[in-house]
Amino acid sequence: REMPERLQELAAEVASRQEAGTADAPTILLVALGLHRMRALRRNEDDYGFGGGDGPPTPDKLFIALAREGPAVGVHVLATVDTATNMGRVLDRNGLREFDNRVLFQMSATDSSTMVDSPAASRLGPERAMLYNEELGIAEKFRFYAWPDRSWLEATAARLRAGA
Repeated sequence: REMPERLQELAAEVASRQEAGTADAPTILLVALGLHRMRALRRNEDDYGFGGGDGPPTPDKLFIALAREGPAVGVHVLATVDTATNMGRVLDRNGLREFDNRVLFQMSATDSSTMVDSPAASRLGPERAMLYNEELGIAEKFRFYAWPDRSWLEATAARLRAGA
């Protein structure tokens, strides 16, 4: 429910870092778990991007701007979505390209082609996934495992905070 306000805060932080030319600011990670549940991020299907419009940018525009402009100044977006159809409600093809690394699980050939311009994810087994790098155009299959336990995550987070 606070998504629009938080996106505005992050957009202001990105603008501030760009203006200051900050290259060594602390990393900020925007984690959007379940784009399909975030109605505020859905694109307006009637907006073709021609007019500037009056008023502040909408949350969907801020989200894409953060994904596009943020990494250069240490603001990164990690997002999950349940289906390619729901992804299309938030990201158009250009917006999807802002996400350089994608992990795909088994899906239809059409959905795979939408996500990575290849039907490769349709041939994955039930315990396989594919890491796709947009910049390099490389797809690598892997076997995924269970999430690490809480103590490992906390220890790793502490090391990252300490700069190790």
